Amino acid sequence: MMTLLKNLFWGIFMAIGEVFPGVGMQTVAIIIGIYDDMISFLYEGTEFLKTLGIFIFGKAKKEEIITSFKAISWSFGIPLGTGLVITILIVSHTVSSLFETYPDQISAIAFGIVLASVLIPYKEISKKTWRELLIFVISFVIFYGLFTIRITEHVTAEPTLWTFFGGGLLASIAGFFPGISISFALLLMGLYQPLLTTIGNMTSRGADLHSFLALFLFLAGLGSGLLICVRLLAFLMRRYKTLFLAFIIGLILGSLRAIWPFTAHGEEVFPWQVTLPVFTQQASYVIGAFIIVYLARSLAERKGSVTSSFGFKEKISI
Repeated sequence: MMTLLKNLFWGIFMAIGEVFPGVGMQTVAIIIGIYDDMISFLYEGTEFLKTLGIFIFGKAKKEEIITSFKAISWSFGIPLGTGLVITILIVSHTVSSLFETYPDQISAIAFGIVLASVLIPYKEISKKTWRELLIFVISFVIFYGLFTIRITEHVTAEPTLWTFFGGGLLASIAGFFPGISISFALLLMGLYQPLLTTIGNMTSRGADLHSFLALFLFLAGLGSGLLICVRLLAFLMRRYKTLFLAFIIGLILGSLRAIWPFTAHGEEVFPWQVTLPVFTQQASYVIGAFIIVYLARSLAERKGSVTSSFGFKEKISI
């Protein structure tokens, strides 16, 4: 029972991180030490689906399906997902309102949380060679540039049906990495507003065939991305852990560009370009959030409740 309640609690934490601009549930999963458990749970789900597919083609026995189904960590996934979904539905509006009222303060807190999370994969890199450094630099440059792009919701052309499939595929993959949200990926591809319009059409009485196909292909792409990304991440965490962690560090540091906490007249500026009171306030939020996350993680590690956030140990068969 305590395990179920703990996983429910972690789901609540991840939901708060997901609706907190710039943080995301992946970052929270890394901080609380269940990122690898989350990937493992989803990997077990893909193993079940693979076994089911093999059974359909007559290459697997019924007992194998039952075994793979029982192997899924339901005691982890169900309470985690329950806490995640319910909390998002409850607090999303409140957090959105807070961000609209206190955008700079929320960004500063998010900046501190995300910055502290970098220490976790860094400490788990067993060896630091030129390869890890190269992967880090490449990852940082790519994602820093990506998060520098000014996104607008203006769509000049109606997306094709296959664009929805590709959008679902890429959005699903983006949703597994810290610092990148599914909504950000959709905005970047110009699919955020078209997808909302499509969903709106499906919920109205005037739903047409185009809207149905668009939503179906988006969900198909989302599901395909889930299957591909889960197995790829599991493979990387098992075979190329240090390089994968270097990539994650570059990604997280690059994503900080999107939540830069120092602004003046609506424009991002260097810390020394704001007034002293503003700098003091923002810096205190950043440092405070950083210290809280660092101390909480350190305490959990000392007590042994958290050992690794990237310790995937299951058998990999891509």
